[in-house]
Amino acid sequence: NLLGSLSGPRATVLVTLEPSPATTAALAGARGAKAKQALASLVSLTAEPARQTLCSSYIPVSAGAFDAADLGTELAEQVHGGAQVLNAIPGLHASSCATDNAWVSTTTLDNGAIATLASLGYTRLVVPPSAVSGPSPSTTPTRRFTLGIGAPGNAVLSDSEVSSRLQPTLRSDPALAADQLLAELELDYYEAPNTSQARGVVAVAPPTTAADPAVIADVLDGLQNNPMVEPVTLATLFSDTAQGVPVGGVVGGVTQPSARRPAAVGGATLPARAIKTA
Repeated sequence: NLLGSLSGPRATVLVTLEPSPATTAALAGARGAKAKQALASLVSLTAEPARQTLCSSYIPVSAGAFDAADLGTELAEQVHGGAQVLNAIPGLHASSCATDNAWVSTTTLDNGAIATLASLGYTRLVVPPSAVSGPSPSTTPTRRFTLGIGAPGNAVLSDSEVSSRLQPTLRSDPALAADQLLAELELDYYEAPNTSQARGVVAVAPPTTAADPAVIADVLDGLQNNPMVEPVTLATLFSDTAQGVPVGGVVGGVTQPSARRPAAVGGATLPARAIKTA
């Protein structure tokens, strides 16, 4: 159902895909017709010109927690394992993990994790607002910044409010959730309309099991020919083109920082400690 919401006429809307290598491997190894159909749909989606497909770790991991547990080599194994799986699927157009990839994180990344990810080809980072220290701008963060010891302009914040609209409760109306998400984006536009440089926010979809295909379908429908909001891939957002988001600067009379320090990771998580012990 989720793959279907991204297909058809909506396949022309620019979206960044991050397929789970573990799930992809399970689909490739299954004999059922539904699994084969789902894998074929995924392969077809990654071939669309409007889609960017990331190469992620084999299973979702907290890079910051792995670094805190001194498990940088385990993180590398997860990344290499994920690339191996995706590259083994004929026709699946995933970005190379060696260069110019983006790491989408829902947790904090310390400087050690940033360095490890950069060595694995992840020079572009999407992090939640909780992953940076210091006060947030009084307007919506819509500019890139340098995170910790990373390369200049290597990071952008995901928008928690917008992202949450992609994961409505069981009692939510999908159409209303989609309208609220689009309204949030339009409010971001009205904070500083008609700026000479692009501003951008990133909505991160929840895990597949929690994503609502109806919401995603309605959002993509609402983004087509939208006069105030232009969908782009992460590759475009981080680019130096006119559609790319610049680093820091003054937006709507408010200065947005060009550099941010990572928030404290808080030590290794239980799974990371368990892996370290093993």
